[in-house]
Amino acid sequence: MSIEMAKQGAGIALDSAVLCHGELERGELVPFAPLFPVVDFMAYWIVCPPRHLNRRIVKRFAHWVVTEAREHEERTRALLIRAGCQFRPAIDLEMTEVTPWAL
Repeated sequence: MSIEMAKQGAGIALDSAVLCHGELERGELVPFAPLFPVVDFMAYWIVCPPRHLNRRIVKRFAHWVVTEAREHEERTRALLIRAGCQFRPAIDLEMTEVTPWAL
């Protein structure tokens, strides 16, 4: 909702650039202050019951999601760089494996 309100001129949106990539690309929104470094924080969580972790379809889906997310992140980063934004030191973009646990 904040992105839509910003598009309508009701203020600014403090949100992920990934979520408003289309609006930035079309020029409907611009970075508020490109001189402030963009926080480089990726957090994508794929969750499922532990018994499904070794299923081929789950592994294929996880690989697809990670690939799509990485490509979208790279396109958004390039768009922000063209808009004059700078980034804090990048973190490793590789998927981190988390050991499943149950309560």
